[in-house]
Amino acid sequence: MKIIDRPFPDAALLELEPFGDERGSFVRIFDRKFFSHFGDDVSVDHTAESINPQKFTLRGLHFQKPPYEERKLVRCIKGEIFDVAVDIRKGSPTQGKHYHLTLKEGDALALYLPKGIAHGFLTLTENSVVSYHLFDPYHAPAASGIRYDDPDLAITWPGVPQLVNERDQNWPLLKDLSLDERSQFQ
Repeated sequence: MKIIDRPFPDAALLELEPFGDERGSFVRIFDRKFFSHFGDDVSVDHTAESINPQKFTLRGLHFQKPPYEERKLVRCIKGEIFDVAVDIRKGSPTQGKHYHLTLKEGDALALYLPKGIAHGFLTLTENSVVSYHLFDPYHAPAASGIRYDDPDLAITWPGVPQLVNERDQNWPLLKDLSLDERSQFQ
């Protein structure tokens, strides 16, 4: 795998390098030595998949409050999504900026996000599946988010979200996050 973009400090868009032959293909998703460049403890805590039957389903923008921030590796393994990350790290040179890209089945791309990044996506196809490798434990009481339609972020979503759960509709704006919700990680 190789880094093809650095949207924020410590974040990376990775190009996975599939190997193919007459049987099909094989691609390494996680390599401890490669990921050690991003921090000390690079073991995967858990993996998860988001299964989304409906086109234009919006999930996010999610993060965990300190001291429970998460690092994650995100891929679209079925369908297509518009993926968005927002740097909410206090003091980061990209604080308050967002990064977006389209991830789709078969593109051999994965987005690594460090602690202190809010993340979300909009499905662009029916039956999309998003895969996560999470490097830190999930702590439900620390779950939080920011509004996907925050005017200060000015994210241009490539379609009108048709399915957004109530929680995601009611997150605060970035400017209204309390100090305990903003990441102290730098």
